[in-house]
Amino acid sequence: MNIRIEITQKDIDDAVEIQTKIFDESRRLGLDPGNATGQGYKSRNEFVGVLGEIAVARFLGIEDFKGNINTFKEADVAGNHVRATEYYGGRLLARRGDRVGPYIFVVVRPEEKVAYIKGWMDGAEIMTDKYWLEGEALAKKLRKGDPCWCVDQSELHPMDTLPLSVDEAA
Repeated sequence: MNIRIEITQKDIDDAVEIQTKIFDESRRLGLDPGNATGQGYKSRNEFVGVLGEIAVARFLGIEDFKGNINTFKEADVAGNHVRATEYYGGRLLARRGDRVGPYIFVVVRPEEKVAYIKGWMDGAEIMTDKYWLEGEALAKKLRKGDPCWCVDQSELHPMDTLPLSVDEAA
């Protein structure tokens, strides 16, 4: 089930501002964020990620979401990790060093001003041999990139089964 969240111009403006701060802070700390799909780092990745976080916050009823700066590897929204992509066929990816806890997957379409929350899965379930990709298996599914855990959208749990209720998140 797709949960459709409208994106406003204010959301886009806020995401640009937050994305710039994240990018600048990561460089100040000497971090060089990669991309598990091997496409290289682009600030657009941060922009889409922040829009995904804004969509999840709105879904959870959090009205005053400010984004996260310098909280690398920590939960993004109300104890949940958010993974976002622009691609309808995208997959939830996690990498070594990522933490357990709920991961919510979002497809964000900035030009269409919409985000689709696709589902969730706990990191303990994701970070198993079943979803680990490297070598030939990675090349078949993602073409190139760093070894990672990779979950197809069809395997995600519906949002109404997320352990945290909407009331608790607000």
